[in-house]
Amino acid sequence: DPRPGAPKGPKGVYRVPKAYERSFRWKLSQFRFLCQTNALPNHIKISVSRQTLFEDSYHQIMNAEAFALRRRLYIIFKGEEGLDYGGVSREWFFLVSHEVLNPMYCLFEYANKSNYSLQINPASYVNPDHLQYFKFIGRFIAM
Repeated sequence: DPRPGAPKGPKGVYRVPKAYERSFRWKLSQFRFLCQTNALPNHIKISVSRQTLFEDSYHQIMNAEAFALRRRLYIIFKGEEGLDYGGVSREWFFLVSHEVLNPMYCLFEYANKSNYSLQINPASYVNPDHLQYFKFIGRFIAM
């Protein structure tokens, strides 16, 4: 192709340039590198009670600056001893992700008969804080 800026490289069927591919291993190493370079020093401490897990998590994450949420996560369950070397954080993620689906908050519903796909509940507006809860869920997923 004589046009300036035309894609170069090996051609496939019908002389269309082949898509440039990277190996999974390379993509994984780049992902890990970018995660490390975007991380901040120190940690963000979240102290929650098991009885009010969703509300405590909501208030602490929403009161934190979005930039600070890039720090390493340190979870403390009130009234429990334990060092967070990853297990406590993993449990917190598991518990909060299940709590998000609690019908009491009216945020999500099953998209079909299977339990594997969800959609935003059209009636979520009945909860006056539903937009802030969705913002919290977005921050939670990004962590």
